[in-house]
Amino acid sequence: MPGPFMVADYQRRIEGLGIAGGAVVSGSFQAFDQGYLIDALAALGPTYVGVTQIPSDTSDERIRELNAAGVRAVRFNVARGGSADLDELELLARRVYDLAGWHAELYIDARTIDDELSRRIASLPAASIDHLGMHGDGLANLLRLVEQGVKVKATGFGRVELDPRRSRQSCRSTRPPSWSAPICPRPARAARSRTATSTRSRMHSHPSSSTPCFGATRRCSIWAADRLTH
Repeated sequence: MPGPFMVADYQRRIEGLGIAGGAVVSGSFQAFDQGYLIDALAALGPTYVGVTQIPSDTSDERIRELNAAGVRAVRFNVARGGSADLDELELLARRVYDLAGWHAELYIDARTIDDELSRRIASLPAASIDHLGMHGDGLANLLRLVEQGVKVKATGFGRVELDPRRSRQSCRSTRPPSWSAPICPRPARAARSRTATSTRSRMHSHPSSSTPCFGATRRCSIWAADRLTH
């Protein structure tokens, strides 16, 4: 387990780099604990936004509270068998979009995206695929989604089994601009400001952006990157 890396540590690390904002993504193993994410967003200020995980029965009121705290997307861990089945995923993704304008972020191995799943993902009002789809053998499946307007995150290069440059170029040539901005060579990570367990949230910022925004990747170069641990 890595040692603590608090918001203050992150802020010292990026000092002088011209980073104006970023995104904090709740780690998979944090499940539905919002404390890590909310604490980090409160400490970092309004130019940072959050991506969270919530159960399908989360109330409308709670979604609005999280939105007020800076959350802008919901994440589904399809690759590791998250809590939501496909029907719940689709319903929740549509509900958070209608309530707060959030997009759905899918951590998924593109090799597993069959025709039915592709249709359902493409039908969502706003969606993105994590880490370039994770595997080069799934590129054709990924590009079918890109053709239909689904965004792709160019992140997580240390955990994928693909050529990031080829995948990004393929996405760009299929439907530009379809992917989010590239991650920094050494992604900045930050998390909860209260305790040592703060190492478990993840963050990424890119110095070329001045305004954090989710659901509008063509105008935004701030996206989540690697977690400290899985």
